[in-house]
Amino acid sequence: MDPLALPNNAPRTVVASQPAADRRAAPASPPSRATGGGKEGEQAVRASGASGTPGDTRADEARLRHLRRRDREVRAHENAHRAAGGRFVRGGHMDTEQGPDGRLYATGGDVRIDAAPIPGDAAATLEKAVVVRRAALAPADPSPQDRNVAARAARMAAQARAELARQRLAGEAAAPISPAAAGAGFYARLASEPEPQAIDLVV
Repeated sequence: MDPLALPNNAPRTVVASQPAADRRAAPASPPSRATGGGKEGEQAVRASGASGTPGDTRADEARLRHLRRRDREVRAHENAHRAAGGRFVRGGHMDTEQGPDGRLYATGGDVRIDAAPIPGDAAATLEKAVVVRRAALAPADPSPQDRNVAARAARMAAQARAELARQRLAGEAAAPISPAAAGAGFYARLASEPEPQAIDLVV
């Protein structure tokens, strides 16, 4: 039996005791839905208590606390990427979920970062690789994709340093090589690596 339902033999009305002379004139009180017996009374009580029970309220409050905490984590993660990546971080999207209060809360997503080398300029490519790696690892809890992007940026930086060293040696040689020809192999190697499309927010 529903704990809020009244038993079938419960009286429909309760009238206070009155003197005999007044009792005949007292109008009959209409049946009360809250104290009514039988199936009709049970249905009315169930309908009024179907939502907002203590268990439901506690579950909603716990869900809201989880969503609010998750929303703060996701936005902090995204802001860390954007602050460290500067002009190289662009666009992106957020996954959201509606809470019991009707508001939308961020639960995940990604931001896009430009991780391509700068053709013809090993020094600029090196600077960019350093920024991309810093942006990928900026959040307190980098995702696996964040770490993958950071590793690729570290490889790009190492190759750019090697190219700069080679160009310096070539500049000291008797027959210097043109900058365009000197960098052709370096940029061909970088272009052969798959470029990540985005740095993911924490999942």
